[in-house]
Amino acid sequence: MKHHIWRGALTLSIAAMIVKVLSAVYRLPYQNLAGDIGFYVYQQIYPFYSLAVVMGGTSFPILISKLMAEQSVHDSKGQRHVIANASIAVSGISLLLFIILFAGAEQVAKLMADPLLATPIRTISFIYLFVPFLAVLRGYFQGSFYNMTPTAASQVGEQALRVGVILGLSVLLFYKSGTPYQFGTAAAFGSMAAPAASVFILFVYFFKTQKEQRIRPFEDDVKGSGHIHFDFCLIKRLLKEGAAFTLTSLTLVSFQFIDTISLVPLLKHFHWSHPRALEGVYDRSFPIIQIGATVAGALTAAIVPAVAQIRKKTPDAELKGQLSFSLRIFITLGLAAAAGLAMIAGETNHMLFKDTKGTLSICFMSFNLLWMIMIIPSAGVLQGGTSIWRPVIYLLAALIIKVGLNIILVPEFGITGAAVATSASMGFCAYLNVKQVKKIYHIHIFDLKHKWKLALSISFMAISIFILKTLFMILNINEQSRIHAAVVAMSSVLIGAAVFLLSIVQLKFFNEKELKKLPMIDRWLGKVKNASVKE
Repeated sequence: MKHHIWRGALTLSIAAMIVKVLSAVYRLPYQNLAGDIGFYVYQQIYPFYSLAVVMGGTSFPILISKLMAEQSVHDSKGQRHVIANASIAVSGISLLLFIILFAGAEQVAKLMADPLLATPIRTISFIYLFVPFLAVLRGYFQGSFYNMTPTAASQVGEQALRVGVILGLSVLLFYKSGTPYQFGTAAAFGSMAAPAASVFILFVYFFKTQKEQRIRPFEDDVKGSGHIHFDFCLIKRLLKEGAAFTLTSLTLVSFQFIDTISLVPLLKHFHWSHPRALEGVYDRSFPIIQIGATVAGALTAAIVPAVAQIRKKTPDAELKGQLSFSLRIFITLGLAAAAGLAMIAGETNHMLFKDTKGTLSICFMSFNLLWMIMIIPSAGVLQGGTSIWRPVIYLLAALIIKVGLNIILVPEFGITGAAVATSASMGFCAYLNVKQVKKIYHIHIFDLKHKWKLALSISFMAISIFILKTLFMILNINEQSRIHAAVVAMSSVLIGAAVFLLSIVQLKFFNEKELKKLPMIDRWLGKVKNASVKE
């Protein structure tokens, strides 16, 4: 079970990083071609895209896998029952969302204070027609076989098609002098069409699995010996818990949506110049922070069905050990990523977006890498148990705080104030989620020795990055090119990560027993021991 958890988490995390690299590949030229206002247009409709991605890639697959994991592995009828009713529930909610966005695009655009957004909104609405296929197939693999490979492969394939379509259309519009809203519509079209690749890949894996195991999933039902019926109680549970999983998976997008509907009006009202371009600058931080959200979602997708199994079959001691170790890893890596990004915010901004506008807001927003890696897995653990709605309540409380802080800070500090508001309110949400996990499962994440070892490791990383940046500054004192920024940023990432990991290992932050829970580390230790025996 341990290796299933971490192998799945590793598979999805690698896929998540590939997806985000591809995302960065397209965002960089897209922002350069479309400009800050064109980037603003796409970021305005991005929450609708994210909702579909979360429903089809995270929330409903996790819930379906959880429900399937609750069934016996030999109870094929029970698992088919879950799949059939999940198909009905997800199809119903997805069709409803498609109709609302397609038919009500003008009204939604007016609510967002920009009627020209109607066409991009109507274009992105078609993505919801793919959601039922994505959610059910991914949930099937994750719940039946703890197999994360189909989900990972489909995510990479989908993103590759998305990047290709968006870049191709953007280059065409650039040479035809397209408007920012045409660029936004083109990006919406690429995002809407890309799930077709994902559905195709998932079906290939599905039919391959059936052939290898010689399973005909619905044969008994056709013959009448295993009739699948509409289970209204199960459908109600799917919709209820699916909404809860979706809301918590959309944590970052929820905060982004608050800015979508409030930031431009506030900037306008308090006479900030070029408010839409300013929001485009502010939105630069979200693609970076979404790396943390994607990795956190991957870890959660691997852990939730396993938690359901562990609660049924093993003593509480094993569950406590797994949760404590998992959260320690998440928080450790999240803190290192957040601290590292804060230190190279200026170089990263210049490398990706041609200039350093909004660097201070990116610096404050970098802390959300940590908050996301705390919120999504801890919320998934709570919802994988019995606390379905508690993470949602925490999220709603944090969003209320975000609105209040926006009203207080944005008039005086502009987009920097919005960044502080997001980081503070999201940090509050992360604290509540982790505290509740510790309370329910009676676990202890960090001992005093863990805290000082982590503090030392972060300090060594920060010092190494500072020294490296100082050397670059001395050697290229007048160099302000984008290539120079890229070299500094990437070198800092490599050196900082190496120093941090080396410090963690040398300080024995994780003991040998804990390291063995990770499949790659376990194999490496095995090779070292075998080599020692041979000698």
